[in-house]
Amino acid sequence: MTLHARRWLTPCASHRCATACRLAPTGYLSFGAAYSERYGETFFASLAEEDFLNTGVGVDAAAEYSRSGYRISANLDTDIALSIPGLAVDPFLDVSVYLDDHSWQESAYDSKRIGFDADLIFPVRQGVYLSAGYFYYDNSISNVNANTSPLVIAEQQVTSGAKLGLHYETLDTPVRPGNGVSLGLTAQYAGIGGDTNWNSLTAHGSVYQPLPMNGVGSISFVAGQIRTLNDEPISISERAFLGYDLPRGFAFGGIGPRDNDGGSVDTALGGETYVAASVESDFPMVETNSGAVYGGVFWDGGSVWDLHGTPVGASGVIDDSMYWRASYGVSVTWISGFGQVQLSWAEPYLSQPDDITQPLSVSFSTAF
Repeated sequence: MTLHARRWLTPCASHRCATACRLAPTGYLSFGAAYSERYGETFFASLAEEDFLNTGVGVDAAAEYSRSGYRISANLDTDIALSIPGLAVDPFLDVSVYLDDHSWQESAYDSKRIGFDADLIFPVRQGVYLSAGYFYYDNSISNVNANTSPLVIAEQQVTSGAKLGLHYETLDTPVRPGNGVSLGLTAQYAGIGGDTNWNSLTAHGSVYQPLPMNGVGSISFVAGQIRTLNDEPISISERAFLGYDLPRGFAFGGIGPRDNDGGSVDTALGGETYVAASVESDFPMVETNSGAVYGGVFWDGGSVWDLHGTPVGASGVIDDSMYWRASYGVSVTWISGFGQVQLSWAEPYLSQPDDITQPLSVSFSTAF
């Protein structure tokens, strides 16, 4: 149920840029670090290049490492302009090949996905895009620990299907927007060959509004559901997981159905339905020639639930009911010439006994 972000309104997203656009810097290299109570110190690096060696191919690569595991991802992406007689605006074909490989002690298994996407994108009007595409990926789960829930098994599945999306965006800038709207709806069907047969629907939306004293207020949401079409359980690699960034105050995978027998087994199972929302505002606190400090307050809420059939794990029948979680908190962000430092504290006030909370998080990143 992963919704891959597209660069819908970025001027250089399509490699049909004008000369002036091509002369601008087209990539960045970034390094960063973060700290959380659950995962400790985490270090990460990423490389992004919109036009690698003037080939028209975009490259994105990232690596993340902590004492609890690692994650490596890479993506090659290109846009191909198409000319179709009778259309006022030419569509373009977005093609990408990607790899996502991660191993975390908390998940008790390793996961790897290698895939291919092809999307035909039609600009309907200013800010409105219709997309239709095909996706294919090979997903494998391996090295399952002995104390993992029996609902997680080592598996390798090929997924092949079609998707249709509608997107609307009027953001003034993709980085820290101050005004505008972003909405998206994507439907997917898996069953064109491959080993899986399901359909899914995902939606997301954000509204940004200027506030007095140069502040910015925002409201955002994400939601989705996946359903099997052949009465086979949905693989854990296709289910949704929430936590860490939304809702804040919880560890990633720290909410939702869980197989916890009170002893050796404690495995997050994810869910087939999810919804989350956030309300946030921030204001400049200190502004200098070298940067600015922003203070913010936020409220987050969300839930992930719903497993196929009546799942039975090490702890017996799994409770996959919908329980709402919510938190509130404060954040301080320092944006300077050498990077961005963000500290946030979230206090969960709606939770379940098996949830894993993570109130404090600190991150630092820089790019050049």
